[in-house]
Amino acid sequence: MKIKLLPLILSSLFIITLFYSCDNQDISTSKAYDTVQSHLVSKPEYEKTTITVGEKRFRLRKDSLEVSKYRKLEHEGYIEFAEESSKKKWLSKDSIWNVTIKLTSKAHPYVINQNKDKITVKTIMYNLGDEDNLQLNNHSKKSATVSVMLIKEYTPFIILSKDASPNTKFITKNYKLRYNETNGWIIN
Repeated sequence: MKIKLLPLILSSLFIITLFYSCDNQDISTSKAYDTVQSHLVSKPEYEKTTITVGEKRFRLRKDSLEVSKYRKLEHEGYIEFAEESSKKKWLSKDSIWNVTIKLTSKAHPYVINQNKDKITVKTIMYNLGDEDNLQLNNHSKKSATVSVMLIKEYTPFIILSKDASPNTKFITKNYKLRYNETNGWIIN
């Protein structure tokens, strides 16, 4: 009789262990990756810069680098110049270029905030890397720390700003995850 109960007891212990190990509260790398991915959809990571639109005055020689950046954006169709006029200052080697800068509808996906004459645009957007690059540190059943690789994607407006880390094509970002009974794993 004892021999017949041993397989039953072992199989019962195996099923109970399997049930507890498959609890939703346990976190795996794929769950952590999905949590970070859904977080980045609702709150994307990016770098930004503010540009001035409307009436602007350039000195063609002194501001030639800035003028070339704006002309490149115009050539790509993200901004347009209206009411252009240039005049040469008397007894000066430099010319004044008065222009009104306007954003086109092509720039809309990169606009974060828009005021009367100042517009904040994205310069670098960060996309989640592969799941292989995810590092998961379990603290407890209800919290964990995840380190992920975010890959840089330059926008056309990067020419108006500087990259904070120009020698890498990615950044590493840490997220703190918490387990919530109603929502599951979420980022703090």
